[in-house]
Amino acid sequence: MMMLIIFVIVAVPLVLLGFFMRRGKGLMLLAGYNTMAERDRAQVDKAALGKTAGNLLIRCGAEFFLFGLAIELGQNWAVGLLLAVLVADALLSAWWMSRKFSSTRHSALSRKTGIATTVIVVIVLVFVAVLFVQGDKDPVVAASSDGIRIEGMYGLTVPLAEVEEITLIERPMREIYGEDVMRTNGYGGFGDALKGNFSSTALGKFLLFVQADSSPTILIERTGGTPIYISMKDSGDTRALYEELVSKKTET
Repeated sequence: MMMLIIFVIVAVPLVLLGFFMRRGKGLMLLAGYNTMAERDRAQVDKAALGKTAGNLLIRCGAEFFLFGLAIELGQNWAVGLLLAVLVADALLSAWWMSRKFSSTRHSALSRKTGIATTVIVVIVLVFVAVLFVQGDKDPVVAASSDGIRIEGMYGLTVPLAEVEEITLIERPMREIYGEDVMRTNGYGGFGDALKGNFSSTALGKFLLFVQADSSPTILIERTGGTPIYISMKDSGDTRALYEELVSKKTET
């Protein structure tokens, strides 16, 4: 749910601003237009410019929302498709606006609009790339006298006093949770990484920090909390972490 909320926070202002611009308001926010001389600005078809820019913002807002929804539902094919649509829409719209305002008096406007659109596309691509790179990384887990600390996306700290048992299961998580797993508030990118809150008929509610097809899997059962499953891409790293966690638990 967190991913969807992030994209909704981005999408809603874009849609609202889009409707605002369609009414001819807020044009001073457009790169190029806000730096034009007053005499040049008077020659711009403000209604056409507002409608074009507004429609682009509304479409981008809708595409951001659908992009976040696809991530939340784990539909990787839709994530890729919507990312391509978002990028293509922004670039083609910039090209079309450049053609529409291609006269000499509008050249600065069209050039700066194209630059601004390109910058927005780059920011989107960087944001999405960072999201997936960070999400697909192995979890960073450390054990200390304070507890077991899991860093990064959906991270938390579990006091050792709340840990009932730590078990090493010689199976990948995809086999453990069964066929009807549901992501209630979690991450699942293009790879095997699963992080956050999930549930299934076989296990009930549980928290994942796993590479779904990697074996073995660490199970941390805790008092008054949902069980936690952890696994790394490399089985040796998972086994080493298991030994570290058990050793720290034994010391308490």
